[in-house]
Parts: sequence; C-alpha cells; structure tokens
Amino acid sequence: PSHQVVHAFNETTPRASVGVYAYKDLLWHDTTVSQGDPESFKLSHYSPGPGYVYARSSWEENATYFFFKCGDRFTSHQHLDNGHFLIYKHEELAGDGGHYDSFGSVHDVNYHLRTIAHNTVLVYDSGESWPEIRAGSLTSNDGGQHHDWPHHNGSVEDADVWEEDRELYDIADMLAVEDHGSYLYVAGDCSRAYKSNKLEHFTRQIVFIRPGTFVIFDRVKSKKTSYKKTWLLQAAKTPTGENPNWQITNGKGRLFIQAVLPERNWLDLVTGDELYTLGDRSYPPDRDTGPAPECRMEISPISFKTDDFFLNVLTATDSTVSSVAQAVAEDGETEVKLTLGNYELTFQKNQVGFSLEQTGCLLPGDVNSDGIIDSADLTAVMRYAAGLQEPSGSELVCADMNGDGKINVLDVLQCLISLRQALL
Repeated sequence: PSHQVVHAFNETTPRASVGVYAYKDLLWHDTTVSQGDPESFKLSHYSPGPGYVYARSSWEENATYFFFKCGDRFTSHQHLDNGHFLIYKHEELAGDGGHYDSFGSVHDVNYHLRTIAHNTVLVYDSGESWPEIRAGSLTSNDGGQHHDWPHHNGSVEDADVWEEDRELYDIADMLAVEDHGSYLYVAGDCSRAYKSNKLEHFTRQIVFIRPGTFVIFDRVKSKKTSYKKTWLLQAAKTPTGENPNWQITNGKGRLFIQAVLPERNWLDLVTGDELYTLGDRSYPPDRDTGPAPECRMEISPISFKTDDFFLNVLTATDSTVSSVAQAVAEDGETEVKLTLGNYELTFQKNQVGFSLEQTGCLLPGDVNSDGIIDSADLTAVMRYAAGLQEPSGSELVCADMNGDGKINVLDVLQCLISLRQALL
C-alpha cells in the first residue's frame, strides 16, 4: 500500500532539514507500520488541482528527478511560471531563478516571481505593462505572463469567488499526463497565462525518456510578427560548449542541452551582473537565500514570424559522461520528426499531438527502463520466458537479449550474466 512506501521513504531521512516539513513525521512516523518497498512504487504523480507533475527515473539515490507545472491561479505565493520545469540529478541542473529575499521586494516583483526567472517562454511586447504585484515597486517588462487579478497578491478568497471569476483564474490546462514506464509524456496549454493581445497560443509537450532524457517541443504563436519569442533555461552553472550543443555540470550531475529548433537561432548566456538586469535597470536581491541558477540561457529565432516551434533535448547524466546520443530532426510542413538513439518521436505542428516508436533498446536487459539491470529486470525476463506474463512492446525489445525475436532461457541466461557484470 502507498502509505507503507511513504513511511519507508520518510525513514530514509530521520530528521527534516527544513522545519516546515516536520508535519511529515506527524503523519507518517509510526514504527508499528510495516515499511513498503519503494522499488515497487510508481515513478510519477500528478496533482490535478495545482497542475503539478512529479516524476523520477527510479527510487535509487542517483535517480533523475523531474517537475512540471501547468495549472490555474489560486494563491498569492504562485509565480508567473506556467510551463516551468525542474531537472535534478545528484544536484540541481535546471532550476528556479532568483532569490526570495522578501515578499514584495524590488527583486521579488521584477525578477524572482516573474516568467523570466523560470524555464518557460517569453513573448516580448515593448508596450506591455504590469499592474502592482505584492504591493512592490514594479518597473520591468520581461515579456512574460500576465498578473491581471483584482488583488495585488493575485490570491482568491474561496472556491465560490474563484468560480464567479473563472475567466480570470482559469489560465492553463494540463492536456496529458501519461506514464508508460519507459517514458512519461506530459502536455500543457499555457496560452491564457499571457495577455491575449500578444499571444495566440503556447503549448508545451515534454517526453521524459527514462532514465534521463527530456524532449521538449513548444508551439508558440504570437499576435504580431514583431513580438520576440525567447525560450528560457535557468542553468545551475554556466553552460560550456557551442551552439547547438551545451553542457551544464554541477557537482556529480551533468545536463546535456541540444538546441534543435529553430535551426537558426540566437543563443545568449546571461550571467554575472547582467543576470538580474532587464533593459536599463538592475534588480539584484537584497540577500542571498542559498544556491540559485548562475546563468540564464535564452534561445530566440533569428527571423521573426508569428508561428515558431522550439525543440530542445536535455539529457541528465553523471558528470563523468562525455557524450550522449545526438538528436536529428526533420522539420516538415505539418510535423517535426526527431531521431534520438533508438527512438523516433513525431510532433504535430497544427495541434498537440505526439507519437513515439522505439526501434531498439538503449540497455539490453533493462526491461523497466530505469537505467540499470537489476533483480527486477531478471525476474521480468524469467516471467516472460515462462509465459507467466506478457511483455509490452518496449519490454519485449529489451528482454530479447539475443535479438532472435523471442524470449526464452537463452535471454534469461544473458540477463543473469549482465546482472552479475553490473554488480562487479
């Protein structure tokens, strides 16, 4: 049962490092409860209320963690960040920009809570302005999402008020959350989070191919050709490399970035004193609240048009990894096809739509696609060989160790050998 797994996971950290998380012990610390096995627990969770998706590659310590946000407006502490995502492996790799130095500070309202400090998209209209936010002194135009709510905090009194003014607070829709084991697919419509007079639509689709690859496809259509569009990534450390291939290395973790589309783009790395500068004004934090992204990667099309498509491939690995599978795209009239190692992905241009075909196995024997070969994989291969369980398409490809199109005792023996080698 879920509560037993949560209890087991909670026991891995006997003392909460953050005081406000102490309620977890009040809820879950019960030594009379049997501890469940996290290895058998689901790898993703969707909270439909706020529009949050949490996912991971496995329950191992070296797992890749992922978060995605696409939801409505409810409270004053929400940021203007629909479409935002986070990626963590060993350390934070793609994070949340700025510092929460205080509620309503100059840095808070002009940078920290604004779209520019998040991993999403800007659409810049030079004539756009924002009303008062958190009663702070707001002077910046970042090209981001609006803050058009009656109260400067942007909060809602209760559910009845929310329903009465639904058109104000219903600003984004999660369109899909599908966990297929070897990959997770999420899709969101963030269009209404922006002023309607500058943006026609912004939809984001992310495919998390376990253990650590993220394919991000964005459809962005502005109302005017002159509105500059910018794809944002808040990098924990300044990336190294050259366009279109970059690397972020933070401690034991590394994030490979392949800027695939638009093929002709401007790519800027904003660091140092420029990080918190918008236009001719600077908005540095009053205090350092802890580790925060040190660089903002900005990708924009060289030529301006109303319809733009962004395709970026991010791969989280150990810092010892020197290369990853190269992404090759075919940018057609109605769809974009991406070949990535043994995967072929297709995205529709005129609507939210996606398909994935696995043409091979990245790690033969890794039946559950968690990036390692362990006893769970061996058990699965044995069950397939004995006819006790029917494998899915991707499971069949990875369980067929010798590639003869069937699963039998030879595959079991080969999986056992691979498992022994992995343990050495």
